[in-house]
Order: sequence, then C-alpha cells, then structure tokens
Amino acid sequence: MKPLPTPEEIKKDSLVLIDTRTPKEFEAGHIPSTINLPLTVNYAIWAGTLFPASTKFFIIAPKGKEKESIVRLARIGYDNIVGVLAGGFEVYKHKGLPVETLNHIAAKDLTSDMLIIDVRNAPELTHGHIDHVINVPLQEINKLYLEGKLEEKFPKDKPFYMHCKTGARSAMACSIFEKYGYKNIINIDGGYEAISKKNTVLNFIKP
Repeated sequence: MKPLPTPEEIKKDSLVLIDTRTPKEFEAGHIPSTINLPLTVNYAIWAGTLFPASTKFFIIAPKGKEKESIVRLARIGYDNIVGVLAGGFEVYKHKGLPVETLNHIAAKDLTSDMLIIDVRNAPELTHGHIDHVINVPLQEINKLYLEGKLEEKFPKDKPFYMHCKTGARSAMACSIFEKYGYKNIINIDGGYEAISKKNTVLNFIKP
C-alpha cells in the first residue's frame, strides 16, 4: 500500500493509474487522470487489450479487492505494479484532495443532433445500432492518441456522447478521453440496450 504518486513520478515512470472499481462508482467520483478498468468487466482481458505488458500500473482498488486487482494482472504476465493506493479512493476523498466525476446522460434524453460514439466492436453493430453513429471500438482510442490522431478525429471543443452495449466499456472509454484532457465527454446510461428501448427520437438500424 502506497500514497498516490506525484505528477512528477507519474511522468518520470510513465505510470498508468487504473481504478478497478465499478463504472458507477467511478462515475460518482474518481481521482483525476485515472483510467477505469473495472474488475467486473473482463478485467485482465481489457488490460491486455489496451496496454502492453511492459506498462507500469498504480492501482486504486475497491476495499478488500487490492490483492485480486494485482493477481489477475499477474496471471497474464502484467506484473509491473508499482503500488496500490493506501486506503483506496474513500480515504483519498476524505482528505479533501481533487476528485472528478464522469458526465452522464439518460438514454431517453438523447437527441439526433448529438455527436454519439459507439465504442463496441464493428461486428456488434450488426445486432443493431443508431443510424449514422460514429463507431470507434474502445481498443482503438488509445491507438489514435499514440498516433497523434485523436484530437483530429474528436476535437476537444465538441461534446461527444459515448455508449457500448450496457455502459461499462463506454465508461472506460470516457476515462481514457478524460486522461488526455477532454472535458466534454458524456457517458450514456445503460448503453445501447437502454437507448434502443427508451429513446423515441433517434433512428435505428436493426437486424
């Protein structure tokens, strides 16, 4: 258990801060510049998809899940864990340190003029999608940033509304955008499942 690394330490060691709490817990409050990688959503698979094995991680874990957060990464060969936050997010928050929340919107409140990003994989769209949606799979977002193309494709001055199937992957996507300085990123509650059932304004392409 360790204190949160300083910005200088994060930059010097190229640390990636991951928050392994649920998307809803992350949405309600999180440490700035952390990426949501929840234990509840194929945790190790997404770690292996989004980051190279050489990545150095610092973990913010749910109480009692600190060891699990480390062990599940180690099982896929990801063992560069430099520390786990002592006391977790709640202790950090109670100290009055900076906390950010994730913007979100109800599926029923979406309108056709909003810029909506579907972060599901392309084959998933065959099961139904919003007409004229922007499809950028979750795993492509970090790649676009590393290639210097993220802001070209998604200008920081525009609001973007993110969804996946149920809302978990899109929360992860929002956290990645936030890490790279985006302020106008909004997660859609319930993902496509909620949108297709509750929204009466958007046009859908269904199988």
